Amino acid sequence: MEKISNFQNQARIMKIFQKIKNIIFKERYESKNLLDNYIRSQYGPFLSERPFHSTESFYKKILIEAKPYIKDGMKILDVGCATGRISFELASMGNVHCIGIDLSKKFIDFTNKFKKGLFPHINFFKQTSKNIDFFVDDILNTNLEKNSFDFIVCVNIFDRVKNPLKLIDVLYFLLKNYGVLLIVSPYDWALSPALKKYQSNDMKQFFPKDIWILEKEVKNLSYIIPIQNKKERTYNCHMLIVRKI
Repeated sequence: MEKISNFQNQARIMKIFQKIKNIIFKERYESKNLLDNYIRSQYGPFLSERPFHSTESFYKKILIEAKPYIKDGMKILDVGCATGRISFELASMGNVHCIGIDLSKKFIDFTNKFKKGLFPHINFFKQTSKNIDFFVDDILNTNLEKNSFDFIVCVNIFDRVKNPLKLIDVLYFLLKNYGVLLIVSPYDWALSPALKKYQSNDMKQFFPKDIWILEKEVKNLSYIIPIQNKKERTYNCHMLIVRKI
């Protein structure tokens, strides 16, 4: 009986710890400080104040890899769009419709104001609002329609959801047949809400070969983000480009 009691106590402690972790995780993505860090990360070279260039090669690499798959008439989804850099870039690649979603209301408020030109201190290219939309959404509980996207980009979200396996299942559900997914992760599990059993450092195991074709794999893709006190944090990311079959 004592062993069972100890096991139950440990289980309760783990549940409490996970709840606290989830609260910290959610509050962090609604903070002004993190919003500022993401603006500097995604638009660093275009800022008239406090420019930040370290992450530019990361975003350029993603866009270079994505471009061959973007065709006129496509519907594109940017999952975890943050402050919208990739969404705006993809929307400018042709006659496409791009949707950016993020769980953070603060990020989405910024993107919707930014596309209206309300942040002139960011000298980014002029982007029409006609072919791009942003809204708050939880990708694991989304109401987006099945088989509705030709191309999905999902950058640094794999380790930021409670269930990475479900994430991949949802992305498969949203893609049209032969649609393409570009997914990137740094495998940063320290503050992740994901359970231990999902904390893998190789996304390929989540893409069974009978329903996905691996188009390309890129390892050690450097991602640098500014943090407090003028410091930076560097991650080595893993990119997969896969096609739904």
